[in-house]
Amino acid sequence: MKQHSVVYTLCFVGGCMDCISFLLLFHTLLGLMTFNTMYGVIGLLNPDSGIHIGFHLYLVGFFIIFVFLFKLIHERYRLRQGLSNYAYINLEAIIILVYACLGSYALRNQLLAADGWIAFSIACLGMIPVYLQNYVISHNHSLQTGTVLMTGNYVNMVGNLLALWSGKADKDALKHYMKVHASFILGVAVMALASQWFDFLALLLPCALLALHNVCQQRQVNKLTG
Repeated sequence: MKQHSVVYTLCFVGGCMDCISFLLLFHTLLGLMTFNTMYGVIGLLNPDSGIHIGFHLYLVGFFIIFVFLFKLIHERYRLRQGLSNYAYINLEAIIILVYACLGSYALRNQLLAADGWIAFSIACLGMIPVYLQNYVISHNHSLQTGTVLMTGNYVNMVGNLLALWSGKADKDALKHYMKVHASFILGVAVMALASQWFDFLALLLPCALLALHNVCQQRQVNKLTG
């Protein structure tokens, strides 16, 4: 397994996470604070829209506080230097597993409500692995790549397609961004189908992929050092 292959796994996971939260957590997108902010402001200024403003705006507030505390702890205790990608990917997989189990339990027992603290708590938990894979885990790739927000990836892909016509394209970059989009779309498609039968528990699949990635990476390291 190539070292940079983690970026495609993370794109697949990002598609899975956002699809499930959008379908089962009141159209929340865990990695897009712009969307959640807009959704909340619309609900605040246009009550007839039927949008529950508290849920989305409180999520934005939680995200800001969480990022502040996370960065503060990182800088104070220099955690990033002491924890490897391997550890952070394991942490992400564990949190997604807990998120999936709690979300499934709450959904099947009709405990989820747009203005309820249970749905809010589960959504907050889901934001943590999405933040980790976007801003903490190293993608080990030279090209800037978003694993949840695809806008920049689209711009880069289209730019490389245009350069292809002029004979100046970086074919490796073009191939990279096409694989990024394919991975993300595959994650969304798989969750859109699997969630109909397994609800939140469909996220056990991306959990397994993250675990598999770490197992393969560890074997590769053992071969090099052994």
